[in-house]
Amino acid sequence: MNENGIKTGIQKKFFVITVSLIVFICASLVVFFMMTFRRELRFELEKRGLTEVKSLAYDAKYGAITEDQFIINHIISGRINKPDIAYLEINPEAGPPLAKKTRPGYETVFKMGNPVIILENGVEMELLQAENGESVYEFRAVIATERILPAGKKKAMEDAMLFTGDKSKELPDIIGTAKAGFSLNSIHARMTRFVLISMVIIVVVASLSIFISWRFVGRLVKPIREITLASMEISKGDLTRFVDIKSSDEIGRLAESFNKMTADLKLSRDSLVANQTQTENIIRSMHNALFVCSADGAINRVNRALLDLLGYSRDELEGSSVRVITPDDDLSWIADLMERGFISSTEKTFTAKNKRRLLTLFSGSVMNDMAGNAIGIVCVAQDITERKRAENRLKASEERYRTLVNAIPDIVYKIDKRGRFTFVNQCVRTLGYEPEELLGKHFSIIVAKEDAPGIVKSIALRKLEGKETGENIPIKLFDERRSGKRMTRNLEARLAPKAPENRAAKKPGIIGLITAFGERNLIEANGTASGKGGEKPISTVGIIRDITEKTLLQTEAIRASQLAAIGELAACVAHEMNNPLNSIIMCAQLLLDKKLDDETSDKSIKRILIDSERAAVVVKSLLSFTRDSDGDANYYSLHSILTETLTLTTTQTKRDGINVKVDFDPGMPEIKFHPQRLQQVFLNLINNARYALNEKYQGEHKDKSIEITGKIVVINNARYAQITFHDNGVGMPKSETKNALLPFYTTKPRGKGTGLGLSICDKIITDLHGMFKIESIEGRHTNAIIHLPADSAKAQGA
Repeated sequence: MNENGIKTGIQKKFFVITVSLIVFICASLVVFFMMTFRRELRFELEKRGLTEVKSLAYDAKYGAITEDQFIINHIISGRINKPDIAYLEINPEAGPPLAKKTRPGYETVFKMGNPVIILENGVEMELLQAENGESVYEFRAVIATERILPAGKKKAMEDAMLFTGDKSKELPDIIGTAKAGFSLNSIHARMTRFVLISMVIIVVVASLSIFISWRFVGRLVKPIREITLASMEISKGDLTRFVDIKSSDEIGRLAESFNKMTADLKLSRDSLVANQTQTENIIRSMHNALFVCSADGAINRVNRALLDLLGYSRDELEGSSVRVITPDDDLSWIADLMERGFISSTEKTFTAKNKRRLLTLFSGSVMNDMAGNAIGIVCVAQDITERKRAENRLKASEERYRTLVNAIPDIVYKIDKRGRFTFVNQCVRTLGYEPEELLGKHFSIIVAKEDAPGIVKSIALRKLEGKETGENIPIKLFDERRSGKRMTRNLEARLAPKAPENRAAKKPGIIGLITAFGERNLIEANGTASGKGGEKPISTVGIIRDITEKTLLQTEAIRASQLAAIGELAACVAHEMNNPLNSIIMCAQLLLDKKLDDETSDKSIKRILIDSERAAVVVKSLLSFTRDSDGDANYYSLHSILTETLTLTTTQTKRDGINVKVDFDPGMPEIKFHPQRLQQVFLNLINNARYALNEKYQGEHKDKSIEITGKIVVINNARYAQITFHDNGVGMPKSETKNALLPFYTTKPRGKGTGLGLSICDKIITDLHGMFKIESIEGRHTNAIIHLPADSAKAQGA
């Protein structure tokens, strides 16, 4: 066990196996080399012994035949000093030895029962033991005389003698035996030296091999140990541990795979922890009550919302039965849920700890393990007690709303995106329809055919394709879905009654004043926010008010206003007519008296003509102003209409000391309008300016003037004819300017104004698709500004 607590078993095992293998190999090599070396020594000994004993037998042949001991001793003495020779001996065929020389300790040798080995030429070799305990190899060769025989036959006879032992007279005559004993001491010494040297070499080689093996095993096991350490740390939860091994071999690829596995594990764990944390947070922050139970109805887990809803503690619910919170339930829903897999949005009654009964919207789903076996049920309940009460109250409120809407004397309707009625109140019966028969039908069914092209979006937009109307004069449509400032307001349309006899007789229908706005929904049904601010128009809601009588009254009001203006102008017109009439009468009287000369007579006639034309202009202007204005509009010059109006007011402005200045752009085009209505607007604005100037200046003054200018301006890429009436009168506060166009609102004292003048002007200008506004600074001035569309105007002189 190392410092990190890891057993280095693989290193030890590998090292032990390696060392054992090295020792085994070394030992095997030692044994092999010893056996080989011993065999080589024995072979060498056999060769020496064979050579030595054959040579001794050959040299001692004459001495043995003659039994001359001197010669034999001389031969033996010359050989006894050779290395490894322990003794030499020459024996006759029978009798005591002829000569024997021995080294100390080898005087006597003993047989040990070892087999006799026959070498070549009949030489025998036998392992004996000397009296000093050393082993001796004894070589024996016969001393014989040779007969003359063929070489082949001689060899055959020698072999026969060797294997059969037959010493017939046909064989050479044996006269003695030569013996040579070889000591094994030198062999043993050489073997010992060989073993020592081999052991040293083996030890050195083994030590070096063991060292190399240890280092090799250490280097080989180090990455495995590092991976093992990392695995142990990872098993303890440390997924930041990585293995720093960089190589291109299998270990490097293993380390790379290990690090990737660790990184994947970390990502998976982080994702799992994040998902678990998110799930816990969701469950903890849920407003809906949640609990998990088993198939037998035992509650395993609850969230805070359920505890808050029912008033129980966690310990009181977890581990208890569902019957605690649903005592009136037979729990049959559990079996149904287990069979179906889920139930959704069913109403279920829960009982709180204080016995209060709560109505909930209940949903449940079965939880399954990886094998698909049911392991529990997740249940979610939303308290709808108050919502149910609110729904009941809402139903009652809706009933009251329907009653109220049906009691409204105006037509209240609702149309969808395609312009089809989804709701209409009872007031539509004034057109001869029942509300039910209009549902699902297009709104144009109640619109007069001649008005449909101007107010039905699909028709109007098709006609206006490629044209610009400008933001200040947007077209008004029955079914547009605008809100705020852009909502449909004051759209007049003629409504056609259902009765066919009325249509056949061409009786006029109801004139409806339409106000509509887009009903908006914050979230679509699929849960996706849409439109600006997450809103999207889903339908159009509107009101149609019958203004038939009101229109007649407005017409009468305009007519009355005209008559009032005529009455106010009557004195001025009478005065304006009186001067030319007096001049005409006087000149005519002079002509009748015939008291004038020709030159004076001509001048009188010219004067009569001039004053007559002057009177005719006044009468023409008055007739134009009083003429019925219900006819079709036509193209007229704005400057000519202003001139006619000023003709009627000249006497009044001169009497009041007011200077009227007119500055019209000569390129002003003719515009389509009703001259009487526009003349009434001009007259009202001039009279208001007169009143403001007279209030500020009691007599004549250099600043007591009315400036009337006309020019072409461009607003939102559209051309307009702008007519401005400017006076330096008393002006009005900003708060009064906002209300100046309202009907019956006036800043004049009682008896001096009805409050209808400016409202009628606004109505007339609006009907011409123009714009009318009042700009004023109290005590300084007032500007009445008229804008009339000039893009479709007729060019001057056309």
